[in-house]
Order: sequence, then structure tokens, then C-alpha cells
Amino acid sequence: MWLWWLPFQQVNADFTLSSEQLFDILGRFRAPHHYLPSQFRTADYVTTAAFALATALAYQKWHASGSAGTYRLVVVVPLLGVAVGCIAGWLFAEVWPLEIVLTVQPFRLLAILKWIGLMLIGWYCTGLWRNSGVAGKSFAASICLSGGAAHSLVTLGVLLWDRVGSGRLPGMVLASVAVISTGMLWALAGSGGETIYLAASFGLVIAAARCLGSFRWIAAAMPAAVFGLIALNVVADRPVPVGPLIPEISFDDIHSAQAEIARAAARHSVEDALFVIPPDLGEIRTIGGRAAVTDFKSIPFSHSAMAEWFDRIETVYGRTELGGFPALRDLDERYHAITDQHLRMIAERYGADLAVLYKATQTGFPVVFENDRYKIVLITQQGN
Repeated sequence: MWLWWLPFQQVNADFTLSSEQLFDILGRFRAPHHYLPSQFRTADYVTTAAFALATALAYQKWHASGSAGTYRLVVVVPLLGVAVGCIAGWLFAEVWPLEIVLTVQPFRLLAILKWIGLMLIGWYCTGLWRNSGVAGKSFAASICLSGGAAHSLVTLGVLLWDRVGSGRLPGMVLASVAVISTGMLWALAGSGGETIYLAASFGLVIAAARCLGSFRWIAAAMPAAVFGLIALNVVADRPVPVGPLIPEISFDDIHSAQAEIARAAARHSVEDALFVIPPDLGEIRTIGGRAAVTDFKSIPFSHSAMAEWFDRIETVYGRTELGGFPALRDLDERYHAITDQHLRMIAERYGADLAVLYKATQTGFPVVFENDRYKIVLITQQGN
């Protein structure tokens, strides 16, 4: 963490925001979901707790197996450091705000928990695959095939099922109730796509448990079937390369309304044209290759540039008392009603040439391009 704290201080040697200003701009307004534990998603708390408990259960089995030996400290000491760092991150972000917390971001230490946890879970899966029957192999495959947030809950489910008594009905019921109820809590706060992935992974685990006994061949076939479907999807979606692999970065496969308006911006303006854009239209830079007065996403981290960015946000989109994604939605709603008078003021102050407006926004400026969601208007003759 200190490796990027010291350079950050050197960059800001000439101009420094007060701690209150920095917390207001970066912590409260721009990214409370990164810095303030009270603003973290419920889904993140659920999956992190599930992964931590799964890691603890895997560690317990590793320790009981006699394989740990003196290596216990290699696991325990870093995890204690993660716990202390997270407690300090909460204390000095929510109770006594300190600027250093915004710089070092102590909650990124959870990556250490993830790394250690995956090592222990990998050891557990290896033993499950080698020493268990068909059902055990199916459970190991379920852990390996589940992805994203679903991985934490599926892993916890398998370890609970194993701990309380694999194969016995009371143990299976207890593990299923614990995992499914946790999964329901997570699904209520998670995204639709993640919920589908979660449901599919749970289905694999539950089906494996149900296929014990005379239907074991189904449990054995499931991992192979899932691997086959993944391989088929990869082959169907992307041709097998012939010859040396050549890295290529391209936006040609992106065909959204945002990508279309960004490409149109490049066609209808000179290379150094400056655009006024909606607060979340970063494609104007990445796909269109054009500069924007400001947007919500692209925040600079030097203090002087951050102060200028915040001033531009308030000038272009208006002031909001909200923070994070609610703030972005509020700014976007305000931009829907932006007036020609406001656009002229922005053009005079920052030298903007064109603007990307929503299609329904009223304007008297000439429209040079439009699609089903946006339109490009010419504010000054310099942009044509």
C-alpha cells in the first residue's frame, strides 16, 4: 500500500485539498462504494462472509489433516493483518476520517484473504477429487465450475455439507437450508446476471446430492457435461487461432447506442474537438477518440486536477447532495433537461464545440447526427 502512497504525496506537493474536501469529493461523492463500509453492497458483505467462513472450514480440515505443520503462521499472520487493516479502514473512514485511508484503500487487503482462501479451497478440492467417490468428484467440480460471487456460496455449501455429515439426510438438509437462505439474501441484492449464475451453480450442487445411490452415473456425467458445454461455447464464439497469437484490442464488436454515437462523433468532428456529454458516456473517449469537458467516471487523482474535475461536474451537470451511483443517476436526469443557454455557457467557459444530448432533449442547435437514444448537436462552427 505504501508503494503508491508516497508517489501520491509527491504528485500533490504543490496543491493539497483538505482532508474534509478530499473525503467530500472522493469518498462521499465519487466512490463511497469503494471507501465507506456503510455504502458497500449487501451482496458484497454476504459473499465475503461466505468466502471467509469457507476459508475457515478449509483451514480447519487442512490443520486436522496434519499437513499444516509450521506453515500455519504463513496463513494465520497475513489473515490477522487483513482483519486489522479492515477494522482500521472502517474506523478511519467512518468514525475518524483520515486522508491516508483514501490513498491506501485498506479494504483491498481482502485480496490476500481471497488468495489464501483459494489455495486452501484448492487443497480441499484436490483431496475431495482423489479420495471421494462419484458424489465427491461432482462436488469438487461444482466448486471449480462456479464463478464470481456464486463461487463463495457454492464452496461454503459443499464444506458445510461435508462437515455436518455427508450423505446423511439431516446434514444435507442443514447445509442446504444454510446455503440456500444465504443465496436468497445475496440474490435479493445482486444483479440479475449474477443471480442466474448463482442459481445454475446451486443447481449443480443440489443435483449432485440428489443423484447419490442408483443414479450415481448422472452425478458423474454432470461435470463432464458442463465442461463440454463450456468448451462448445468457447469454440462456437471464437474461432481457434492458427499460428502465433497476436494481441488485438478492438471495439468493433460493440454495437450499443453509446458506441454508435461515439463513432458518429469521430465522423462529424475534427480530431481536437471538445464535447459536452452525458455523465456516463465514456465511450466518447475510448471508442470515438474525442475529448470531453468532463464526465462522472474519469476522475483524476491529483488534488489540483480533482478539484477542477469536481468544479466541472457541478458546472456542467449541477450540484447534488447524493453520492456514488445515486449521484450519477441524479446528474444524468439533470442532463436530460439541459438548455441551450447552459450549453452556450459551457462552450464559452471551456471551449466546447459539440454536445451529445439525449434524443428527447429540446434544443435549437443544428443536429448533425442522431440514433434512437442520442443526438449530436453543433454548438460552435469549430467542431465541424
